[in-house]
Amino acid sequence: MKKSFIKLIILLLFTSSNSIADVSGKVIAYACYSCHGKNLTNIDQSIIVSAEKLENTLLAFKSNTKPSTIMNRITKGFSDAELKAVAIYLTD
Repeated sequence: MKKSFIKLIILLLFTSSNSIADVSGKVIAYACYSCHGKNLTNIDQSIIVSAEKLENTLLAFKSNTKPSTIMNRITKGFSDAELKAVAIYLTD
């Protein structure tokens, strides 16, 4: 009985509709602040005018269509949905 319960818990953890890897925009933003500062003052402010523009910039980093030193490597660690979430959070 106890083994069946443990198997059920493990199954539920790995088949839930929300992936454990899905992180909120707020949580991702805190990672952004560590390099860019809380007010994002060292970012080209023209890309923060809208969530859509920021999301497109992040996706361009991820696909290596926008040159960068490190952002292409950082954005590869997030899903497209997570990049959208952080773009929305940062532009609200």
